[in-house]
Amino acid sequence: MNGCSPNRIRRQGAALFLAATLAALAGSLAGSATDSVSGSGPTPAASHLDTTAFAPDSSVFLDIDVPRDAPASSNTGKTAHSAHAVHPTGKTKTAPKARTSSPRTVDIPSGCFWMGSPEGFGNANEHPRHRVCLDSFRMDRLPVTQRVFVAATGQSPWLLCTGPTCAGSDPRAPAWFVTWDEAADFCHSRSGRLPTEAEYEYAARAGDSGAYIWGDTAAKSCLYANLADKSLERMLPAWKVFPCDDGEPLVAPAGGYRPNRWGLFDMAGNVWEWTSDWYAADAYAHSASQNPQGPDSGSGRVIRGGSWLSSPDGGRAAYRDGFRPDGRYNGAIGFRCVYPQR
Repeated sequence: MNGCSPNRIRRQGAALFLAATLAALAGSLAGSATDSVSGSGPTPAASHLDTTAFAPDSSVFLDIDVPRDAPASSNTGKTAHSAHAVHPTGKTKTAPKARTSSPRTVDIPSGCFWMGSPEGFGNANEHPRHRVCLDSFRMDRLPVTQRVFVAATGQSPWLLCTGPTCAGSDPRAPAWFVTWDEAADFCHSRSGRLPTEAEYEYAARAGDSGAYIWGDTAAKSCLYANLADKSLERMLPAWKVFPCDDGEPLVAPAGGYRPNRWGLFDMAGNVWEWTSDWYAADAYAHSASQNPQGPDSGSGRVIRGGSWLSSPDGGRAAYRDGFRPDGRYNGAIGFRCVYPQR
C-alpha cells in the first residue's frame, strides 16, 4: 500500500479536513482532481457522499472520489417521517425472527420486504420502492474489526489516512479505509462474501419499514448508531446533525450501541459498509424480485448504512450510494461478511 499523499487523496481517497485546512488546500485539490470512476479527465466539481450534510459553504468538505452519477438529495431540509403509513400493503406484519448461529454470526431468516423509499420521500435512486424476497443467510454480528483484519491480513490501511478526522488505531473499532477488493478478498478467505445491497437493507431493517433502523425518531439515533450528532458539530459547526450527543465524533468501537431487532450491531452509522452490487442510480427500476444481485456493471460499488459523518438524511435505512472499488475514504468505509446457511 502506498502512503496517503495529496495526489493519492485526490485520486483515491476523499479527504475531509476542517474548514480552515480546506481553505488553504481547495485550489490545489480542484486543479488536478480526476474522475472518481474512470480516473481520467478533470472533475467539473467536487461532489459529496451525503449531499444534505453540508452548509451552503462547500469549502467545509471536499469529496473527490464519489461516482459521477451519485444522486443529489431530493428532500433537503425535510425531517424524517414514518414510512409505515405509506406501506404498499397498508398492513402490519410480524417479522420473522433471526437467531444466533455462533458468537460471531446471526442467522438471517428468509423473507420478503419493501426495498427503497415510498413515493414522495427519499432520493431519486431509492425509487421505485419494490418488493424483494431473499433466501436465508448468515451475517457477521459486527463489522469486521481492526483486530480481526490485522490478524488475518497483517495490514492496517486506516494508518494510511492523514488529517484531523482520521481516527487512530483501535483494535475494537471497525476496519476502515479499506477498498472493496480488500473487503471482498477478506470475506472470500473466510468462505464468505460481501452481502448484496438487498441483503444489507433487509438485515438492517430486521422486519421494520421505518425511516431509520430503530424507527422514525431522529433523537433516538445516539442509542443505536454512531451518526453525525452534536459531538461532530463541535468539530464541524456547520454540519447537519442528529439532535443528540453520543460523545463519539469519529469512528467508535464496534458494538457500542444497541443492536437492531435481529441482534446485528452497527447496521447504521460508524462506518459505511461495502456490498457486492455495482452502483447504478436507476438500479431499482430493473431489480429482480428474488435474490437480486444488482446491475452487471456500474460506476462504483454500493455502500450502505452511513457512517459517523452521515446526517439525518444519510442515516436513513433506504439511503444508498456508490464508491470506486479501489478507493479509500476517511468518511469511512468498512465491511462485514455473509455466509451460506449451514
